[in-house]
Amino acid sequence: MLSRDQHDRFRRQGLVHLDAFLPADEVDAACAATRRVFDEAETNGSAQPAVPAKGRLRGASESEPIRSLFTAALMDVVTELAGGRPVRPMGNRPQFLVTMPNAEEWTVPPTIWHVDLPRLPSNCLVGIQVFTFLSDVVPRGGGTLVVAGSHRLLNNGSRVRSKNIKKRLRRLPYFQDLMSKQSGDRERFLTEPGTAQDPDAGDVSLRVVELCGQPGDVYLTDMRLLHTLAPNATDEPRVMLTHRFVVEELANALWDE
Repeated sequence: MLSRDQHDRFRRQGLVHLDAFLPADEVDAACAATRRVFDEAETNGSAQPAVPAKGRLRGASESEPIRSLFTAALMDVVTELAGGRPVRPMGNRPQFLVTMPNAEEWTVPPTIWHVDLPRLPSNCLVGIQVFTFLSDVVPRGGGTLVVAGSHRLLNNGSRVRSKNIKKRLRRLPYFQDLMSKQSGDRERFLTEPGTAQDPDAGDVSLRVVELCGQPGDVYLTDMRLLHTLAPNATDEPRVMLTHRFVVEELANALWDE
């Protein structure tokens, strides 16, 4: 069971971090299975690590060590954050998130910001995304970036298609700046909070959060959050695992685009 503070953080920010939440033996087995996939990847003589073939990653994601990370305790937390409403997986398996070393310098990118689900007239949470770690993901190491607080915007009692959410957010000064290639000192988005006014939510506090952690840690995010890929300026691959869960009673409405 989550604490009142954790529930409040999830309500305000749209995410909560559970440190060392998963059982150590399950984590060790999943990490070992993941390392085998990377160890078997063809490097073609390069000293750099190689990304495994998609088929190998898919096979690993369907394996028992990976599926076992989604424990009964974790699913209880997902249901708890969904207000006790039943949820169902979006897709039939977890998904690996792999970003190989790809940058000498790190920055908060201005592009590829998006959401995965539409806003619904119900004005409520429609899905929860689970992230966990299969390697140490350090700052500037490719961890997913999310705009904490963005889930509280555009919940105005009407349906907004997922591809239009970014367009509407971009009309607001904070997001104009975030998505502008001309804006400088982009790491300030991690440290300097911003705000946006919403007719229903009032002044909403916003901040970019980099999902970093160690194997066993879990992030749970409201799927209305704006998010993007991030560069990896370290020497190690970013290896995370994610699974999305939608509220059962809203599932049919989500796909009615």
